Amino acid sequence: LFAQILYRKYLYSNNKPIKGYFNAIEAACEEWNIDAVIGFCMPYYIPVTMASTNINALKILIQFDPFTNNQTLPKGRKWEKRRQLESEVINKLDSLFVVDFVYDEMSRLGLGNSNKLISMPFPAIETDADGNFNNLEDFNNKLNCDNKNKIIKFLYTGVFYDIIRNPEFLLKLFEKLPENYEFHFVGGGAWNTVKKFVNKLGKRLVLYGWRSSDEVKNFLREADILVCLNNSITNQMSSKLLEYICTGKPVLNIYKVDDCPSLKYTAKYKNCMDLKEAEITPEMINKIINFVDAHINKLEPLDDIMKNFKENTDFHAANMIEDKLNELLKNRSK
Repeated sequence: LFAQILYRKYLYSNNKPIKGYFNAIEAACEEWNIDAVIGFCMPYYIPVTMASTNINALKILIQFDPFTNNQTLPKGRKWEKRRQLESEVINKLDSLFVVDFVYDEMSRLGLGNSNKLISMPFPAIETDADGNFNNLEDFNNKLNCDNKNKIIKFLYTGVFYDIIRNPEFLLKLFEKLPENYEFHFVGGGAWNTVKKFVNKLGKRLVLYGWRSSDEVKNFLREADILVCLNNSITNQMSSKLLEYICTGKPVLNIYKVDDCPSLKYTAKYKNCMDLKEAEITPEMINKIINFVDAHINKLEPLDDIMKNFKENTDFHAANMIEDKLNELLKNRSK
């Protein structure tokens, strides 16, 4: 049984799960003789409810984002309450699969029973039932003209945030980059920052707003350089970087902190330039221009992508969960 959100109204207050969601899990386990309940968080009321149920089924949780040390949540006394709650939840689970960069922090904070924590590579790449990459399509740029005269499209898809993923440095870069470099933004967020550059960049700043996944694929096909803007925190990372990597296209990876989790992945992707946010200098601008000139017509070999990032697939994550399930069920039957 996958403990998904039944209705948006099923929230919890004072750390007590809503009775309707709680009862639904218990009733389903009894009626269908469920062997294991697998929950996904966030929001955190899902694991809270799972952990509180009185069921014979195994309780397994998959966690992509931090809860206790989530920078988007209040600190102070509430931080300690979250830590206590998370420890209580973990101790009631049979296993907790956590993406690697969150696992490192949870281990450092001493959250719950460490024997129940399992580090899982970030599973952001979709595959078919046989583990073949779904989104390795033909993303060839087909550029046959002088890069100095051609409009070069840099593309960012996703969300900006005012604090943890602010785009001001990125947009300031384009004030200094050549006139034939355009920044295309599909998504939303941090509008107060973005709007400051609408007049400054003019037609070189192209805003599309939110679009469907099929439309985003078309934007990826048309783009020359894909832009990844990382967070100012180390325990959360956008899945966009791995989606970009699967295109084989050049990636400009902008990071804000030295131990940014993205660097672990870009180290295995040659068609990429890592750029640390800092004072914008002529040397920095020339470095970007040189990267564009050297990589704009290049694609990372698909065989290399599949070899280097196979552990970041949903197929690999499913196999990890299946192996753990079989182990737990086998131990239970003894």
